Amino acid sequence: MGQSIGGQSQLGDNFGASHGIGPLRRLESGLPLSMCRPSPRLHQGVDSDPPSDVARPAPRHPMFPMRIRMLALAGVLPGLSLAQGSIQALPPEFDAVVALSYDGSSVTGYTVDEFSSSYVRFFGVHLDAAGNLNQLEYPPAYDTAVPEDMSDDGLTVVGYVQQTVTGERRAARWTSSGAVTLIEPNNSLAFINGISGDGAFAVGRSGTKAARWGTSAALELLDDFPAVVTSQAYAANSDGSIIVGQWRNAIGLSRPFRWVEGTGMSSLPVPTGYTAGTALAVSRDGETVIGTSSNGGNNGVIWHWTATGGLTTLPGQAGTGTELRFQDLDASASRIIGRDLTVSPTPSSPTVWDHGRPPQSFADFMAARALTPLPGTQFYESTAISGDGHVFAGTTTGPLLTPISWVATEGWNEGIQSTTCVHGVANQSGYVSRLRVDGVRFAAANDVTL
Repeated sequence: MGQSIGGQSQLGDNFGASHGIGPLRRLESGLPLSMCRPSPRLHQGVDSDPPSDVARPAPRHPMFPMRIRMLALAGVLPGLSLAQGSIQALPPEFDAVVALSYDGSSVTGYTVDEFSSSYVRFFGVHLDAAGNLNQLEYPPAYDTAVPEDMSDDGLTVVGYVQQTVTGERRAARWTSSGAVTLIEPNNSLAFINGISGDGAFAVGRSGTKAARWGTSAALELLDDFPAVVTSQAYAANSDGSIIVGQWRNAIGLSRPFRWVEGTGMSSLPVPTGYTAGTALAVSRDGETVIGTSSNGGNNGVIWHWTATGGLTTLPGQAGTGTELRFQDLDASASRIIGRDLTVSPTPSSPTVWDHGRPPQSFADFMAARALTPLPGTQFYESTAISGDGHVFAGTTTGPLLTPISWVATEGWNEGIQSTTCVHGVANQSGYVSRLRVDGVRFAAANDVTL
């Protein structure tokens, strides 16, 4: 019933030999080697800063940087072609997409069932990396399963189950096969909003306080400070040691918070001219927080905060009278999707903030990468982005307003940045045994065995 929607290619062993690079010069054991060079513009639609030569080859070992330079700068490596981007429809069970795994190979979302004029049920679905489509289960006392987030490996989904008519709900965790486990099964006031990248911690609220739950479902209320009356967690970093959310004081004023394991909760600032805000997402390293602030109505801003740079609003936002909504971010918080009607004037049309550049409508962003909507549709909502930042998912409408969910994968060539850096480490035999290439999607953040 499901279908494969692609994954991320991996570079295998003996890469240099298999691609005609030849043997590498022997180095001293443990010697780190790094160099950066401008990459060619391989795709007309990709923004590229003016190239500058920032090479720092080690003078003691001149042959190594030159040979590795073939890897970094050739663009199209011998025997390895760069894949073009693609957009594909998800199975019809996906009326909406909630989350993608880190590499975009797993998708979770839900089907909407309007079974009466008064009630709507949601049936969670999960498409794994092998193309298996599974429904998220719910216990007999419930009739709805709603996913809220998914771990980076795509193996754990969190959310809630609910009895539609009575509204009774319980926090839940699912495996990729759809098997369900209730979290705090006797607590109707436990809500889960997110999960750490490694799947170890679910985060949300238990009663009136922000909380996290480990894999054993053990509850831990986040330690706070005296002014906090209520609080709720919305997102966690890669291992659950840093959590962000919202707290409220005695008069109901909401402010964003960042909680650090071993340190506790601290309140974050809000933009000038605003009195309230919520932290909705955090980068995998926990250093960048994304949130929103609003003074009511459509007057709001999306902002990001770092410990070193403080708080700034995302570029291009008009502010007053603008409808804004944050949707998702990649692992480094470099790519953010949401909505800004001053950029994407069609209601519900998505917007992209890409590496600090001015925002683009999602349609323009995709067109620059030679990706167009499915035939007869338009980009209506983009609701999820993969951790690696190269896979997007969302929903559009087909004939008779039938929802159609899609996954768009940016091609490898679009992943190449204006400057590519190559890092190597010599092993005990004196040869480079691990290699990392930054700025190339198929090798980024991966160690390659040579």
